[in-house]
Amino acid sequence: MPDYRVLLMLPKTASPEETAEWKAAVKVKLETAAPHIQVTCTSAVDDREESKAAVPSWSDWGKRVATGVDFMDRTPLYNCIGVFQQQLGRASGEVCHMALESRRMVLFLDTLESWKQVTTVVCRDKDDWISGWYAETS
Repeated sequence: MPDYRVLLMLPKTASPEETAEWKAAVKVKLETAAPHIQVTCTSAVDDREESKAAVPSWSDWGKRVATGVDFMDRTPLYNCIGVFQQQLGRASGEVCHMALESRRMVLFLDTLESWKQVTTVVCRDKDDWISGWYAETS
């Protein structure tokens, strides 16, 4: 069964319970839609903490999660990126943009039940690192 890895870009303020709830919901929904895959969800905060020593800069980390591939089996580190707001900061906006350019799925996870596919990420204000990017959906 192929492994399908999802990076959840939850807000830093998300509690462990919220994180666990989202991980479970994404896993169930994606595995129901595609029963031949096994979904593994990782929060961006956890990935950043685990990889900080090897990938110290934000831009290198963003490139790694958006476009990186496993050295041994050449599969994507993450097949899908999940965002929880359409208004994005610089790091999230750039990660999503790079992921889309690399033909990775990006989802806007509005609620546990309502998800939309992100089709493009637009930079509305490059000087606004908090909310200068916008994830457009289909």
